[in-house]
Amino acid sequence: MIRRARAEGTRACIMIMNEAILKGKNAYSEQLDAESGRAWFDHLHQNAEVMLCYEYEGIVVAWGTLTAYRKGRAALEGVREITFYVASDWHRKLIASLVCKALEKYAF
Repeated sequence: MIRRARAEGTRACIMIMNEAILKGKNAYSEQLDAESGRAWFDHLHQNAEVMLCYEYEGIVVAWGTLTAYRKGRAALEGVREITFYVASDWHRKLIASLVCKALEKYAF
């Protein structure tokens, strides 16, 4: 099920992000601890136009955001960026596609 991200999903989103960091799948070089992870999630959640989670049997296994791309640059006004991460146990199950399609609906 895809739904809007909520505070109770923070820990799962941080775990998914830390897995991606560990595997070198983004620009962070160090994993997030509880404090920095909470600050990261809060900042992301506040700055995203929408943040969605994919939940399976009550467990968040993926998340994604839609944000302004290079906010503040007039030539890029209206351009949106989708960011998404899926827990590795859930790769190749079309979850990323579902999250992206759900986020695309908010882009127009």
